[in-house]
Amino acid sequence: MHLTVFRTVRATEVLSVKGYPLQGYALQRSIKDQVFTLWAIANNMMSFGELFGWKEAFTSGGTRDEILRKMAAKRMRAEHKIRSLIIGKESGLSEDTQAQLLGWDQMFNLETHRGLFTLFDTVDEALKGKLDVVGLSPVELNDAMFINRSNELNWMILRLIPCIRRKEVIWGDEWTKKWDLLEEMRDGVPDFRLS
Repeated sequence: MHLTVFRTVRATEVLSVKGYPLQGYALQRSIKDQVFTLWAIANNMMSFGELFGWKEAFTSGGTRDEILRKMAAKRMRAEHKIRSLIIGKESGLSEDTQAQLLGWDQMFNLETHRGLFTLFDTVDEALKGKLDVVGLSPVELNDAMFINRSNELNWMILRLIPCIRRKEVIWGDEWTKKWDLLEEMRDGVPDFRLS
């Protein structure tokens, strides 16, 4: 999963650099879900089998389609639970912070599922007579949305580094000293510290 996350981060960067920041922004939605899932696994909240619904496939009977529906339902319940613990009602965050995070997520979904920000930018350019060809659209707001989400996701990914530490690397004074430097930089950023 870590490799998948890093490859997807790279894909978003390529999209952004090539002039498609909103498409990279939409792809970041997948990264967020992957990071939330890794957080749940790292904190022993759930196993891969539970998160992906595999447990349902091996423990319930029925047709292939019935099993796939049960697996999908299980995944959705698991994702909802994780989301609630990280940024929702069970997170301990203030209601105002939860509302701000929900608004940010809704913006995310508008681009991810309907490409509405891309559509609105294109229509705006066309109405102003600035659109010669449908394609690249350098708008500062698009870049800002991408960069803000990128910084947030990269921080969350960084917080999961201890999970990929090899067994032969001992969590000792040297590791702790380096990790404490990162801890000092986390002011104002959601706390993804491992329990």
